[in-house]
Amino acid sequence: MTNKTSKDGTPKSYRERIDPGDEFGKQVKGLALLGSSPFRRVLQALGVEKETLDDAKALRRTYERLVSEPDRVADALAPLGWAFHEMAPFDDYVAAATLVGQGKTEEAEDLLTESYNGEDGVHLRFFHRVWSLYSGDEQREAIAQNRQRLLQEAYDLHTQGRYAGAIALVLTQIDGIFIDMTGKPAKYFFDPENPNLVDDVTLAGHPLGLKALSELMSKPSSTTVVSDELTRQGILHGRVLAYDTRRNSTKTFTALLAVIEGVRPRADELTKKAAEKRERLYTGSKEVDEWGRRLDRRGFDGARSSSATSSSTSTAITSSTAATHAIRLSLSAEAAASRADASRFSRATTGRSVARGRRRQPAWSLGSRSAAASTRTGSTSATRRHAAVSTATSGGSTSRSRTPPTGSGLVAEVLAGRA
Repeated sequence: MTNKTSKDGTPKSYRERIDPGDEFGKQVKGLALLGSSPFRRVLQALGVEKETLDDAKALRRTYERLVSEPDRVADALAPLGWAFHEMAPFDDYVAAATLVGQGKTEEAEDLLTESYNGEDGVHLRFFHRVWSLYSGDEQREAIAQNRQRLLQEAYDLHTQGRYAGAIALVLTQIDGIFIDMTGKPAKYFFDPENPNLVDDVTLAGHPLGLKALSELMSKPSSTTVVSDELTRQGILHGRVLAYDTRRNSTKTFTALLAVIEGVRPRADELTKKAAEKRERLYTGSKEVDEWGRRLDRRGFDGARSSSATSSSTSTAITSSTAATHAIRLSLSAEAAASRADASRFSRATTGRSVARGRRRQPAWSLGSRSAAASTRTGSTSATRRHAAVSTATSGGSTSRSRTPPTGSGLVAEVLAGRA
């Protein structure tokens, strides 16, 4: 992994990681400008609906929240072992950070534990993305298959309440994945001095991400204690004996998700090298593997990749941060609405009568997570979690204003049925 830093030697901020070069920020500002005077009056006169202009104006506030809140969130939650990463449930992290600021640390930790385990565990099940780290040749794909198998076993243990086994399995996989991706000599994740813990590309690579996790989970355990402290050495060496809690198991899975994000740039490099080596080896070969597939994969993998890119929403998600993905979706929806309106204006000015279709809704209008939870089983844990979010965000009020879901909260809504 490459430890890139800003020109002044300091790691990049969350804002710079989420929106490099302020690309989306500029577009959002442009849309907000169209929703404000004097452009607003002109567009309304041309027939643009008020709600469309209101949404365009509000998008700037949503964007600013997405790029500014992570600093406050990470400051509050990283010391507790909750890393902010690309698939984190954004709204719940924000609410938990608010609770920590109010001195309600236990409530904050309970909120995040419920958040990750709620909605059928959709956030925790992103551990399947370990597949994205290993491809290019049969050996790497075999590693992915077996890491996936072990992580699935860990997840099954977690859902069964057998947290001791789940935690131990995930801790070993974290170290194994990190060593795979950091080359020789081996670079262990649970070594706070490891320079590969910090990068300038990923959210997990922020100093309050993987590095903070490593420092927290690498604390030595010199004596045997009955404690729930989440430390690798104490757990795997049998010195910490009360670590097997739902909260700790959840934190361990979130650390895994952060590691998967953090090592992806290096994984992409290794995959490319492996694929190039494999192509040189089998070019022109008519051999097939045990499944009957041609070992000369030229053209096949490219076609499959192209098809997956055009048909799979998850491909877009795994190629960018969840926060940036939410911005992309919102901007795409607004841009589509603007293009549709522009088309109607053009036809109207040439004298053709056009029936106004239903305006396309912003991407986040798919509905809030709390609404989705209420239509499922009426789970008491989901009810408590959303009540806590409401309390944290409204200063104690039990009502919650309409807030567009962001970050991987949006991802969870889009993929809940397919994750």
